[in-house]
Amino acid sequence: AYLLEHILTPAQASEIENIYSQIKNQLQAMVEVREQVVWELRKSLSGGVPDKQKILYLSAKYGELDGEYIYAMATQFIKVGKTLTESQRARLRELRGLSNFPDKPNKVFLFSY
Repeated sequence: AYLLEHILTPAQASEIENIYSQIKNQLQAMVEVREQVVWELRKSLSGGVPDKQKILYLSAKYGELDGEYIYAMATQFIKVGKTLTESQRARLRELRGLSNFPDKPNKVFLFSY
């Protein structure tokens, strides 16, 4: 939110916000694949045997969808990156020191420190 509200222009922020509309199908498919994996693994809780091949197939499908998601995000950020002014780039470099921009405990930057 800080990036969108304080550094990017409205047009640049819109490009970033539009990422979701581009990847919502992949995200939904990822949720569905994960649910299928979970249900397959839960078979063992009731004495059943999970189908290893099905789990491996679903895991590969999940990886493919994740790759599409990451690619879409990366290409959109690259597109916006090409439009940044030097001033915006300098402000983004400042964000690398996340301790200067505290977040709510246990939220977005949990693993960034």
